Amino acid sequence: MKLNKALILLAIAIIIGSTVSMMFYSFYYINSIVTYDMSVVVGNHIGFDTDTDLLAFGMIMPGSSSSTRFINLDNYNDYPLMVEMKKTGEIAGWVTLSKENFIMDPHSNITLSTSAAAPPNAQLGNHTGKIRAVFKRVI
Repeated sequence: MKLNKALILLAIAIIIGSTVSMMFYSFYYINSIVTYDMSVVVGNHIGFDTDTDLLAFGMIMPGSSSSTRFINLDNYNDYPLMVEMKKTGEIAGWVTLSKENFIMDPHSNITLSTSAAAPPNAQLGNHTGKIRAVFKRVI
């Protein structure tokens, strides 16, 4: 009987500890997450896209051209932030970032360059992806 009570108390302590840890991580450690949609058209010539709603790389030719866009990041906080840039989607492997993991000082901004280059065997047409910027408190 005492063993059952001890196991129940242990289980409750683990659940409470896990919940508190998740809340700390979610509400304190992660400051914010920003997602940027990306788009590139693979075609038989080069074209520009001036759309500012997403990272639109325009039209590039497979294996022979690339396009560059810029992302402006700001830290308005009184503390430094660790920034982790994560690429996902169809064109994640085609996109390079000038920085992927770095620390931003308080009240600072940075401009990152992002370039997209399609491999020689890329299918013609529109291709998409996302970049997530995860801002974490430096502890």
